[in-house]
Amino acid sequence: MVALGAPLVAFLGLLIGILLIGIATGLLVGDHRKTSPFVDTADLQIHVYPDTRTPTRLSYSNIWRWYFMKQVLVQLNRDTGAEEQRTITSTLFLTFDSLVRVGTIEVSSPDIRLPQHEVKDFNSRSAIVFFNADIPEGTLVVRVHQ
Repeated sequence: MVALGAPLVAFLGLLIGILLIGIATGLLVGDHRKTSPFVDTADLQIHVYPDTRTPTRLSYSNIWRWYFMKQVLVQLNRDTGAEEQRTITSTLFLTFDSLVRVGTIEVSSPDIRLPQHEVKDFNSRSAIVFFNADIPEGTLVVRVHQ
């Protein structure tokens, strides 16, 4: 039986330790590359009412929170106090449950003609959609996809 010298045993131990650390690091890094915090889609369907009722959520996917705000601006006659003009606009605020890949955001309705609208902000965490006039009663659909 051949006796190994102490320097050789130490060297082999060091090589095995480096090999194990390399394997562990590879497994950790490889695992993180496979799981992405981003998802491809988010959807929200709500039913909007013509009065002051809060819209009813019909369906959703990857929506953590949403808020529909209607703004009413009334212009009064300075002398008589009578209402001269009423402007109604609406804003829909969305916060996604999981981060979404920024791609396309579509705002549509299957049953009503939507007023002029604009996406004011859209990022992986949230979106803001502004409507330039009152939305008639019907279904409002917002979809995010690639």
